[in-house]
Order: sequence, then C-alpha cells, then structure tokens
Amino acid sequence: MPSNEERMNLDLDKILNFDLNRMAADTKVNDPNAVLDRPYYRVDNYILTKESYQFGCRVDAAFYYLKTIRMKQIRKYRFSRIRNRWERYYKEMEYNLAKPRKNGL
Repeated sequence: MPSNEERMNLDLDKILNFDLNRMAADTKVNDPNAVLDRPYYRVDNYILTKESYQFGCRVDAAFYYLKTIRMKQIRKYRFSRIRNRWERYYKEMEYNLAKPRKNGL
C-alpha cells in the first residue's frame, strides 16, 4: 500500500500527464504540425507544506508542446488535504524563451 505522499505523487503524475496530453490534443485540432514530436513538462517547484492545515503540497510545472512558437505554459497546482486531491489554481503563458528547447526551436 503506497504511503500518502507516494499516492499524492502518483496522482500528481496523472494530472500533469493529463494536462499535457490535453494541451497537445487541443493544439493538434487547429494545426497538427504545431505540436512537438514529444511534448513534455518540467516540475520547477515542489514544496511540501506539512504545517499547513489546508494544503499539503504546492507544485509549479512548465509545459512545452509547441514547435513553432517559443513559449511555455506555466501551471500551478496544490494538494488539498480537505478534498484529498490536486487542484489547479494558476495558469500563464511565457513567450520568447531565451534558450532553444529540445525537440523544438
């Protein structure tokens, strides 16, 4: 039986992969050639908040999925101890990335 933290991380992987696949699929509807061959995400911050009653963890993730535009989508998630699930609470786009991405520009 996985521990609470292991289960929380498994659920996080599921939601991050779901969001990435959804972003890529939504983009492919408009332009099938616009999506990277292998879209990916990177977790930039993973902060456990054991002293917080309401939220047990906060995560910042950057999603890379476009070929032709140098951008990433930043999303923030938090784990609600009360609801026992991850919540999305922030989203923004960052354009004109300084470094080329792998599998892209």
